Amino acid sequence: MSELIWRGLVFGVSLSFLIGPMMVVYIQIGVERGFRAATMAAFGSWASDVMYIFLVYFGVSYIFSITNAEGFRFWSSLAGGLILVVIGLAILLRRPVAARNPSMPLATNAGNSSKSYFRLWLTGFVINTVNPFPAFFWLGVMGSAGRNLSASETLVLFGSIVGTVIFFDLLKVLLAKRLQLWIRTSYIAYMRNFSGAALVILGIVLIIRGVM
Repeated sequence: MSELIWRGLVFGVSLSFLIGPMMVVYIQIGVERGFRAATMAAFGSWASDVMYIFLVYFGVSYIFSITNAEGFRFWSSLAGGLILVVIGLAILLRRPVAARNPSMPLATNAGNSSKSYFRLWLTGFVINTVNPFPAFFWLGVMGSAGRNLSASETLVLFGSIVGTVIFFDLLKVLLAKRLQLWIRTSYIAYMRNFSGAALVILGIVLIIRGVM
């Protein structure tokens, strides 16, 4: 059992430290809107991971047939890349709320409501879902480490991975929170432009990888 937990920690750390769209989202939302807002986006990402786990566990043979189908990599990369590009452009084109005094530190949790929290959750869920890498990651885990495990052992393995991912995602959100204390509202447009451009670039890279 301890070996399964150790495997889960290794898989979780490897997934957590990959620089992808969600890391950009955590930093952008955390700096601009605070800890709770970024955590809601993280909840969406975690829900997407749990969804992939259930799909992989209960339909691994069917999913393997889909992912191995001709053209799957191309179309999934194209669709996921285009969605990331659209989200990045939306961030670039949407103007942040102007502050009364741009020289003052950024206010925390401004404008957060139940509706905006749901949008943040949905943002995390959609971005993590349309990125093909998580699907291939969980398929790889099941194929390499989870095929011959019992239900309880599988629960321990995947639970360890998800727990590790949650731990490090919260550290990223806390890092963004610390950055918020040092970033003034006059710099928020630069942060937004950086985040939007990063998502556009990641989307284009995803499309290019699917085409090549």
